Amino acid sequence: MTELRQKMIRAMELKNLSPNTQRAYLAAVTGLSKHYRQSPAAITKEMIEDYLLSLKTARAPNSCGLVLTGLRFFYTHVTEEKLLVDYRMRKKTQKLPTVLTKEQVAKIISACENLKHRLILMTTYAAGLRASEVASLKPEHIDSERMLIKIVDGKGRKDRYPTSRCGASMKRPARKPGSTPAPAFTACAIALPPICWKPATISAKSRS
Repeated sequence: MTELRQKMIRAMELKNLSPNTQRAYLAAVTGLSKHYRQSPAAITKEMIEDYLLSLKTARAPNSCGLVLTGLRFFYTHVTEEKLLVDYRMRKKTQKLPTVLTKEQVAKIISACENLKHRLILMTTYAAGLRASEVASLKPEHIDSERMLIKIVDGKGRKDRYPTSRCGASMKRPARKPGSTPAPAFTACAIALPPICWKPATISAKSRS
């Protein structure tokens, strides 16, 4: 590990950046260094601009913006040189999602013969969960009495309670003493809501 990489990791740790952000910033600096095959400390402003322009044809606007943010962090906190690159992201095209009918959604869910897999899809769809949130669900996150699912350490490292305008039925099966707790997916069944429903969220901050 080079001295610059060690210094950058230390700077990111001091800023308490998330592991994903640290990986993205390191990848941005590594990509620049590999492109020119030299130390990033020796790369000029014009070279950085040429590198960003070359990325425009191969990457999405948000991806290019993340690279620039990572490079700015490196030059600001590691080499202590302000990066004066006038690179602006173009507006991301706003596209409407493909809206499935209730019948189409029902067919997708019904196609799963495995009960656990079917409940995973039902839970994901009914509560509007992200894949990472579904994967980290545990039985204790399900409040059967209040019909709520608690998302722990979700996006932005925030807890939240997904809610919808439809009714939900959640059941936790009884288990024998000493047996292994059932996964959260098999511990609840959520009624299929309308496809046009847009989930709302109650953040931990708003409930305090």
